[in-house]
Amino acid sequence: MINRNFLLLWQGLAISTLGLSLLNVVGVIWLVEQGHSASVVGLLLIAYGLPMAFSMLLGGALADRFFRRAILVVADFCNGLVLLGVAGLFWLVDNASILVFGFFILQIILGTLAGFFMPAANALLPDILAERFLATGNAVIGSTFSVSNVLGRALGGILLLWLGMPVLLLIMGILFLLSALSEALIQVDSHLRDTSVASIETPFEGVVHRIVEETHQGWNYVRNHPGIGRILFLQGGLFWCGGVLMVTAPFLVEARLHQSVTWYGYLLAALSCGMVIGALIVGWWFQQSRGFYNRPIVLMLTLIITPLLCFSIAFQTHPYLALSLFFLVGGCYGTANVTLMTQLQTIVPNRIRGRVISIYLLISFVVYPLSGFIGGLILDGLDGNVVLVQWLSSLVGAVMLYPLLASQALWDMMRNSVALVD
Repeated sequence: MINRNFLLLWQGLAISTLGLSLLNVVGVIWLVEQGHSASVVGLLLIAYGLPMAFSMLLGGALADRFFRRAILVVADFCNGLVLLGVAGLFWLVDNASILVFGFFILQIILGTLAGFFMPAANALLPDILAERFLATGNAVIGSTFSVSNVLGRALGGILLLWLGMPVLLLIMGILFLLSALSEALIQVDSHLRDTSVASIETPFEGVVHRIVEETHQGWNYVRNHPGIGRILFLQGGLFWCGGVLMVTAPFLVEARLHQSVTWYGYLLAALSCGMVIGALIVGWWFQQSRGFYNRPIVLMLTLIITPLLCFSIAFQTHPYLALSLFFLVGGCYGTANVTLMTQLQTIVPNRIRGRVISIYLLISFVVYPLSGFIGGLILDGLDGNVVLVQWLSSLVGAVMLYPLLASQALWDMMRNSVALVD
């Protein structure tokens, strides 16, 4: 299963994810320390997520039409340069308002580039791995994301205290440049290149028109395959719960756990540890145990448990029990992400895979920041009643997820995808 190209992709993704996880944690902690409200923290998610959503509309078509590897390299190289530039801004400017504005601009740029990067990365994986190893490959990459998040989230607050924001931004910029170097060494077979690369003789206007047209074709494909549409709704429900939890967590730390804000990083680290364990176990299980019933059972349990765990977190006052609950939530997310992504990579043809995956990711990165922003607004409107906000968000998540358990189209699609691999 493991080959040179997979290792290079894995290495590049691990390095860049570590940089992003550091940035996400120190950004929230820095804003809270500056005295900003939950609405501002939620707005930080919007600044990253919405630009990603807009760029992802075209990112899938680009991933099906141009070199997927090149998209990864260019995106990470630009990320590195932008981070180095903002690091210089923090060194040269002492005005807090300008720095906050610069940090939000940074989030917008990173989110835009991520919208092109993520469909290409997920569509590239089946080009370098055999189909029967896709679940394991997704599990390895998913767990790598989680390990990088563990390190970044657990160390973010400490490193911010020790090094300060300028040095941290400098380190992140270097990490992204190293990631681009690793991805540049990936080699893809020539017959796969021909299916995803636009002709260099096509005029620029023609290429733009074709990309818009092909993006529309991706949406038509999803509409004509109800099972894939159900997967999009599942992802949206799961990320609704996660988005609100990311905003309420730092306030739960202070209001319910009575700990310092650095415990926010510890809780997110526990979440990432759970994602590692969940992803690895389900990836190994799917590879060792073939058959239709495995994936639906796993998915059903994840759908049922996730809102219940998020509901329980709202009432938790013991910090170590809260860590355990965050770990279990992470396990559910790791399991669901591997299961759902493997379904898409298995059932969707290579010629349109990037566009379908971009829509799948688009749903995630629209729901995630919007739910966080809405949760922050409601939290401010209810005078910081974090328990009520977390309880309501869990209820909404359950309403979004539970009805899909009765979807025959979803189970039929999963049965077909397993039959293809078997």
